[in-house]
Amino acid sequence: MGKRVEKKSSPLTGDDRGSYYSPKDSTRAKTNPFGREGWTNLVGMGRLLTEVANRLQKKTHLHLMMTGWERRIGIVTEDTKTRWHLTFSKGGATCGAWTEEQSADLIVRGDERQMQMLFGGDELVYVFAREQVRIVGPLRDQLKLDAILRLTCK
Repeated sequence: MGKRVEKKSSPLTGDDRGSYYSPKDSTRAKTNPFGREGWTNLVGMGRLLTEVANRLQKKTHLHLMMTGWERRIGIVTEDTKTRWHLTFSKGGATCGAWTEEQSADLIVRGDERQMQMLFGGDELVYVFAREQVRIVGPLRDQLKLDAILRLTCK
């Protein structure tokens, strides 16, 4: 009688890369929640801007730089049509949804992915994202925002 040869499959085949489920389990979707689309949905802009405000609070040496700089930064994500604001006041920052009746000193426009890269806290990614978004407002305020965001990188 002939030998029975079992074929061993590799643990990761081309279709299973990034999957968190066994290749044998075909009932579950084989997607990576941290893939490009998953990351966008996982971390919303509101949460991201709250993290920026929290990083600013922890870096006490920046409070002096922000003291007296009372500005509202309007953030418009063009692909999802959402509007947020980041308000600098009394040496700190707050964020929230931006309504049409509120005025803004600076307006930052771009896709949500670009905004996440801009406010994410990674300096190299920030430099790339800074070139992709459009910022409208006084140059002095643009430079101040740029300095604050660079100094709040992780």
